[in-house]
Amino acid sequence: MSDKILTIIYGTETGNGKTLAGLVQKRAEKNGVKTMVFDMNSYDAAMVGTLTHPVLFIVSTWDDGLPPAKARGFFRALELSADLLSLKYTVLALGDPEYPKFCAAGEKLDKTLSSLGGKSYLPLEKLGPDFQVSMMGWSKKFWQTLADIYGIAK
Repeated sequence: MSDKILTIIYGTETGNGKTLAGLVQKRAEKNGVKTMVFDMNSYDAAMVGTLTHPVLFIVSTWDDGLPPAKARGFFRALELSADLLSLKYTVLALGDPEYPKFCAAGEKLDKTLSSLGGKSYLPLEKLGPDFQVSMMGWSKKFWQTLADIYGIAK
């Protein structure tokens, strides 16, 4: 059994977050990393504090800087968590730079995770509507960081 595990938790309105989670999952499988993928809509935020392997959060921003409607319960529940001292995470934020609160939901998630004791292994990354192109640069940094953590092929 591989000790290389990555949990991906996404919040999406139109499906872009789920698409990105799937792309990361495919790459992880090629690198011998077991992935578990969850929608924020159905994931128990209280479980975040029990995760001891790297976690990737993918979340989009909607309306006036809010997370997707189906992810708002996750955000509220996460804020009530006691501590996330064992959490190693990064946030991939999606949004549209034409709006004043570009990627605000991802920023809020990152701040909440950090304030509860989580340790970021890669800084928050903001992607706009052309995310499939701009994701390439992020992906390289992400896999280089995981290579350092797990000793996987880059």
